[in-house]
Amino acid sequence: MAPIPMLSADPAFDALKRWVADTTGMSFLLSRDDTVGHAVQQRMQIHGLTSVAHYLRWLDSADGSEEAQDLIAELTIGETYFFRFRAQWTAFVERIIPDILDRNRTLRRLHLWCAGCSSGPEPYTAAILLQEQFQHRLEGWDLRILGTDINRQFLHLARQARYSDWAFRATPDEVRTRCFTRVGRSWELRPAYRQVVSFQQHNLVRGAFPPDPALMPDLIFCRNVFIYFDGATNRRVIRQFRDILADDGWLLVGHAESDLSLFDGFDCLALADTTLYRKSTHAPERRRRDQPRPVLARPVLARPVPPPARPVLPKAVSPARSAAPAVARPPVQTGAEPTPPESVDGTDRYRLVLHQLAAEADGDAARLALDWLAEDQMNPWPHLALAAVHSHRGEDDKAERSLRDALYLDRTFLLAHYELGCRLARRGAGDEARRSFRTVQSLCLRLGPAVPVPGAAPLTAGDLDSAAALQLNRLSPP
Repeated sequence: MAPIPMLSADPAFDALKRWVADTTGMSFLLSRDDTVGHAVQQRMQIHGLTSVAHYLRWLDSADGSEEAQDLIAELTIGETYFFRFRAQWTAFVERIIPDILDRNRTLRRLHLWCAGCSSGPEPYTAAILLQEQFQHRLEGWDLRILGTDINRQFLHLARQARYSDWAFRATPDEVRTRCFTRVGRSWELRPAYRQVVSFQQHNLVRGAFPPDPALMPDLIFCRNVFIYFDGATNRRVIRQFRDILADDGWLLVGHAESDLSLFDGFDCLALADTTLYRKSTHAPERRRRDQPRPVLARPVLARPVPPPARPVLPKAVSPARSAAPAVARPPVQTGAEPTPPESVDGTDRYRLVLHQLAAEADGDAARLALDWLAEDQMNPWPHLALAAVHSHRGEDDKAERSLRDALYLDRTFLLAHYELGCRLARRGAGDEARRSFRTVQSLCLRLGPAVPVPGAAPLTAGDLDSAAALQLNRLSPP
C-alpha cells in the first residue's frame, strides 16, 4: 500500500496517529502512514468527511465512541487457531492446571483470562481440554474462562463459535469431529464446551484490571500481544497482570515475546519446548543499570579464520513430532556452581544461559557463556548466549557485536538475524534492520512454515516469519 498524500500531508494526521497509538497501545502504527492512512480514508469516505482534524475531534468525543471502535477494528490483527503452540497446551494439562487444582482444592475455584483472544480459539481450546481432561475433578467448582479483545467484531465471531477449516490446522481430526458440528462450510463448537466461556470487550492499555471485578485469575493467557506494544506499555500491562493474579498464578505469553527483563515479579520455568511464568511471592529486585558489574573478559573472534562449512537449510519438511509430553529440566540452583548437562547440544546450553538470566543470576549466565565460548569459539551458539547476557545488562553495543560474530560464523542463523534486526530497529538503524528481517523471511521460506526454528522449538518458521513481517511493518518505509 502506498501512502495517501492527502492524509499524510494533513497537519492533523500525526495527531491522529498518536491518538490511535495511545488508544490501542500499537505504537508501531506511528510509523505506518500507509496502514493508518488507508483505514482512516475508508472511514472518512463512509461518513463523507474531508477534514482529518474534524475526524479526530469526533473520535475523541463522547459521540465518537462507536466510530472509534470501527476504526480500531480496521487496524487490529486477528490471526489465531486452535491448539496454537502445542507445547504450552501440554504444559497447561500436565503442570499448570494440576497445580491450580491442588492449590485451590479448598476454594474450588478456577478462573482463566485470555487477554487479546481475537475470535476465540484460545479460550475454547482451554475449555475443550478442561472438559476432556479434568471434568470429574472440576465438578462443583467455580469455573470461568473469560476471553477479551479490543476488537468487538472479533468478539462477535467468538460468540458464534463457528470456524473454517483453517482454524484447525493444529487440531487432530478426531478432536474436531468430537467437539464440533459441521455447519455448511464451517465447524461449530458444541454447547458443552461453550458454557463456561464468556467474552467481553477490553482495552489492555486503558481498561480496568481485571476487566470483570468478579474475575480472580489463576492463569492469564496473553500470547502474541506484547509484540505490538512498546516496552513501557508491556511493563505496565505485565505489572498489572501480576497485581491481579492469584498467589503463585501463571502467565503464558507468545514464543516470540522473549524479553526476560519484562517479567519482574515472575519466576521463569524453562521446559523442554516452552517457557512459563509464575507469579513470585517475593519478587526479586532487578539490579539497577548504573550499578557496577564484573567486566566480561571476552575472547576475540579471529576474523581471518574461515568458519566451518554449514549445511544448506533443508527444504520444507513436516517434522515428525513426538507424542511424548514435554519434560521440564531440573531447576538450576542459583547458589550452586552452574554446569551444563554432560550430553547436550548448543540449544540446550543456550537455554541454560537464558534460565540463569531469568533467575537474575547474570554472573552465572556470563560464566557459562564465556566458558562455552572458550571451549568452542567457532560455534555461533555461545556468541548468541553472550549476546543475551550483554542485552540483559544493558550493554547494547557488546550485544550487537556478539550477534554479528554469531552471523559471521553462520549466515543462516535465524535467531541471530532476528535478534540483530530487533536491536538495530531499537537504535534507529532502519535500513539495516529491514535487511535483517528480510533475511529472516527468506530463510523461513526455505525452511517451510511448519518446521521448528532451530533452538526455539516449538516456535515454527511460519511464526518467526510472521514476527519478522510485523517488525517490518513497524519500520517506516525506506
